[in-house]
Amino acid sequence: MRVLVASHSPLHRHSLQRMISQDGHKIILASNGAEIMSYLDRKDVDLCFLQDELPDESWLEVCRAYATSAAVEHIPIVIFHAKRN
Repeated sequence: MRVLVASHSPLHRHSLQRMISQDGHKIILASNGAEIMSYLDRKDVDLCFLQDELPDESWLEVCRAYATSAAVEHIPIVIFHAKRN
């Protein structure tokens, strides 16, 4: 399975990458809305983990753009919140 991990934080991206790749999944990393939509539009992923805070777009804007894109098939998107310390 190809899993897109999208977060503005390198720490969060790499933490999720380590956890998910242990099961043998291919991990694709993205750090902003443009990268996320590029992968989703190309249908290069089977599942997307999307952080609720992005530098250029909100998670809601990404989901709206995804939902209105006729070229994109159903790809599950999981929204996650990263706690700040």
